[in-house]
Amino acid sequence: MNPMDAAVAAVAGRSRVAILLDFDGTLSPLAPHPDLSTLPEATAAVLQRLAARALVGIVSGRSLQNIRHMVGIEGLVYAGGHGLNILHRDGTTYDYPLPDGAVETVQALKQKLQRLCRDGAWIEDKGGQLTFHYREVPSNLHEYFASEAIAVVQASGLKVGLAHSAIEAKPVVQWHKGAACLKILGHEWGENWSSDDSAVIYAGDDTTDEDAFKSLNDSGLTIRVTSSGNVPTAAQLKVPSVGALLQVLEAVADQLESE
Repeated sequence: MNPMDAAVAAVAGRSRVAILLDFDGTLSPLAPHPDLSTLPEATAAVLQRLAARALVGIVSGRSLQNIRHMVGIEGLVYAGGHGLNILHRDGTTYDYPLPDGAVETVQALKQKLQRLCRDGAWIEDKGGQLTFHYREVPSNLHEYFASEAIAVVQASGLKVGLAHSAIEAKPVVQWHKGAACLKILGHEWGENWSSDDSAVIYAGDDTTDEDAFKSLNDSGLTIRVTSSGNVPTAAQLKVPSVGALLQVLEAVADQLESE
């Protein structure tokens, strides 16, 4: 079954539907710099259609404030920092408790990484975590910048995360996008939310989304956005592009509106 048919079948006849989505590379095409990303009008329109009939959540590595600004649609759940900070639809928030000294450790790491901030590389400071971006660095230097940044992050005692032309430094905690998704579903639908009457779809494009795929595979449909057929993934299905995922979401919206 192709992704569009699978998604439509997953939600058909269900009284509760959740659509949980990454942002960069999933809803918005990857841009040279995160500040240059935009949410396509067609994607914004389908999110609004879905939000009228389903629980829609954006689960991003961006800060909570930033992802709310980038999407700008009311009535959605927003989770920033890979799920460390969640704003629910009812206005309540959840902030995962970071270890003592986590923010100070990240700020000390930021100073150590400054020596690599050249040739287009830069640091995105997220408070309790940060991302070292090297997408704008000449491609022949990518391997060098990545390996150097990884070494510095590892020496700091923080967890290394691999993203698209970026190295993430995260606190060593048992929390990730998958745990955040389960937290969102439990808050919205109750702790015993999984049933034959509920449907969950999660889509993402990066290694940070793999935790969500693994957490939701038993109770939902998971989709990896990737142009490569060789990318290993725990997701059940793949789509080749942001545009292809948009078609899946539009088909889901059509199905929900027809019921």
